[in-house]
Amino acid sequence: MGMVLPIIIDPVYVLHVKQGYEDRYQSIVSQMRNLEIKNEWILDFDVPELTDAVIQKYKISNDLRPAEKSCVLKHIAAWQKIVKSGAQGGLVLEDDVLLDQKCFLEIISKSI
Repeated sequence: MGMVLPIIIDPVYVLHVKQGYEDRYQSIVSQMRNLEIKNEWILDFDVPELTDAVIQKYKISNDLRPAEKSCVLKHIAAWQKIVKSGAQGGLVLEDDVLLDQKCFLEIISKSI
């Protein structure tokens, strides 16, 4: 049995889009399976879903490109889920992350 994630980074959220980037989805699925980490996908706030009301609610800068606004809002959604869960903390990853399969759990445990 391998090393277990510290409780402070459970839950793990991964930011992703609903359509496209299937290679990133498969990469995350594989990495999480290999590390025995359960994750939840953050799929809300894709670019086509962005509205002026949401942008204004969260005071997202108009200097950002739509994809950047989407990413910011996905991070906010993940943080809100962590708070709502009552967890001490959590881990938020973007779907292009590459985790070192040999030492990720050890390094994250030491970091916490």
